[in-house]
Amino acid sequence: MKSVLLSIKPKYCELIANGKKTVEVRKSRPKIETPFKCYIYCTKDKWEHLVQMPDRTYRIYNGKDYGKYDNSLKFKGESNGKIIGEFICDKIVNYRICVGIPAHLVTEGCISAKRIMKYSNNGLDDLYVWHISNLKIYDEPKELSDFYKNGTEKIKINDDCTLKIEGEISITRPPQSWCYVEERETK
Repeated sequence: MKSVLLSIKPKYCELIANGKKTVEVRKSRPKIETPFKCYIYCTKDKWEHLVQMPDRTYRIYNGKDYGKYDNSLKFKGESNGKIIGEFICDKIVNYRICVGIPAHLVTEGCISAKRIMKYSNNGLDDLYVWHISNLKIYDEPKELSDFYKNGTEKIKINDDCTLKIEGEISITRPPQSWCYVEERETK
């Protein structure tokens, strides 16, 4: 079965793990039929630092206060930058938001209507809603090196030379949104 690796922010990983977030909203979809397996890559936290004050802990990034830090999050620190689980995407629904945002999309996606509008370019871009089923959170997160891509990749060495690699290509960095992957067999 062809699989997909999804990059997801830690706060949304937590919502998925808790069963509150049951869909993932994306601007594209794989060219494979459902059902297919999705691996969840928990992105690295980009907060520069946390400032502890008597009343609360503040998240500071680029000198701006982004509000109260949630100490209850499971996916922080050791889980960030790793594959924390998997699910089966058993259905993908295409939405054209310009005709209105379905209420269930806000609830199931744990995302505000305002954020959906912004993400969809004010309703101009189609959105694909990936349904999450058969969720499995790993006891021990996996590394990117546990996965690979099969295919062809061109690497530019200099202006005159491009190297073409075919076959098994190691994954050294997470995808911007998602990519096709295969899991390496463990020995």
